[in-house]
Amino acid sequence: MESPHLNRYGWLESFQDSEVKEKKALREHLGLSPDRPVALLLPNLTFDSTLLTPTVNTVFKDSHDWVHKTVSYFVDHPHLQLIIRPHPKEKVTETNDPTQGLVLSEFSELPDNIFLIDTHSEINTYGLIEISDLGIVYITDCGFEMVLRSKPVITCGRAKFSDKGITLEPKNLEEYYGMLDRFSEDRNAFPVSKEQKEKAAFFEYFLWNNLHQPFPWRPAGIWGNMKDFPMETVLSYEGGAPFRESFSIISGADPSLYGVVGKTRILT
Repeated sequence: MESPHLNRYGWLESFQDSEVKEKKALREHLGLSPDRPVALLLPNLTFDSTLLTPTVNTVFKDSHDWVHKTVSYFVDHPHLQLIIRPHPKEKVTETNDPTQGLVLSEFSELPDNIFLIDTHSEINTYGLIEISDLGIVYITDCGFEMVLRSKPVITCGRAKFSDKGITLEPKNLEEYYGMLDRFSEDRNAFPVSKEQKEKAAFFEYFLWNNLHQPFPWRPAGIWGNMKDFPMETVLSYEGGAPFRESFSIISGADPSLYGVVGKTRILT
């Protein structure tokens, strides 16, 4: 099954301010060695509400602990290269807890094998994916998007796409370090199979066609949305028609969707 989005950039496209650079030019821009393995660390927004759900923390105490331990590993393995790409939305939200600040507060001086992308950088995330050999994510959707692009991914929290045979998912810290050790010895240690890509494509289809539903108000622009969709309109029979199924899901009316919205049972 081909992904409907495989030939274009995914949902993070709207956060990108520039085109994807040619691989060689991007490597030279960052100062990467083409002869050494490259891993790409893609954190969520640090204030992402999904990170507050205890069930997402399967290996690490939290996402901060994951960043710290992962960077420490690469500090101790200078023949590997690590790119840390803060979520591009951080520059829009001006968060008080940016990934860049988190890393620099714990590692005042980074070795030359670790490349911390500035929060306000216009470097396109998908260009970084193209020059990487391995993705390391917590729960960001870029995890399955990288697999669609034939890049192996280690998922370190319980993501929406976990337990579906799409990414590598360590059960404990020993397994995580074991995966990094294998990558350290062979940059091609985890080739992405056709089955993994098919499963990622199926999940993407489900995500965009079933899981995402229309909703009148978005947190980032709720006051403008309230003008376009005032409460009295949305609560009316005709005005609320486009959102009726969404409100039904939120209310828990459909037991088959427990675990997707409003309930704690995990769907696999």
